[in-house]
Amino acid sequence: MSSADGRWALDAPAPVVQLAAVRRHGVGFTILTRDALTMRDYEDLLERACEQVDPRMLQVFDAALDLAATYAPQYLRWVERTVHQMFLIAPNPGRVESGSVEHYLGLVHLTEHPEPLPVAELLAHEATHQYMNVLAKLEPLDDGSDERLYWSPAVQARRPVAKIVAAFHAFGNVLLFYRTCREAGLANGAECLRQERLLGGWMDDLVPPIQDNPALTATGNALCRPLLAALGMS
Repeated sequence: MSSADGRWALDAPAPVVQLAAVRRHGVGFTILTRDALTMRDYEDLLERACEQVDPRMLQVFDAALDLAATYAPQYLRWVERTVHQMFLIAPNPGRVESGSVEHYLGLVHLTEHPEPLPVAELLAHEATHQYMNVLAKLEPLDDGSDERLYWSPAVQARRPVAKIVAAFHAFGNVLLFYRTCREAGLANGAECLRQERLLGGWMDDLVPPIQDNPALTATGNALCRPLLAALGMS
């Protein structure tokens, strides 16, 4: 509203931008563009956010959710319950990335990618983080008594035990995702097996720090023990 000649007049309304959305198999999330994001203290990440959504990505998301519904439906339910908003980031050469920010529950980001299988994996991966972030609001994953640092192969660095729990929970579930897809007959079984072998090697570093670690809380153990059993490592 503005004033001219002593009289008030309504300004012309700003144009309304229709945000892209994915709705499939019970999953529903909105895809945010860069100008729709107001996250504080994450300027570097926001600079990589895409300014518009390539319509082809909507087809990739649909295909990724079709894949999950057919070959790993248990993870589809995780995505349905935890992923509500998404933004895409420009890819780095040779890297496929995704992430969740602890204090922005329901919001995830991932690299623009043309293939459904990696996108389905990233959705499952970020759903595990979203579950963990919700649970960590209720109780920490560890009680702080274990001050050691452990090797985390995903980031090639030594991390505290809570970060190891997070990595194990995410990548252990991704390993199960690929195993489930392969055993259910996904045509790209060779890629599933390659990922299983890679992540199985990571488990050699991630499992020992959490097995019978007295620093883990009931919440930390609730994340780890069922997954250890599912992986045959309990």
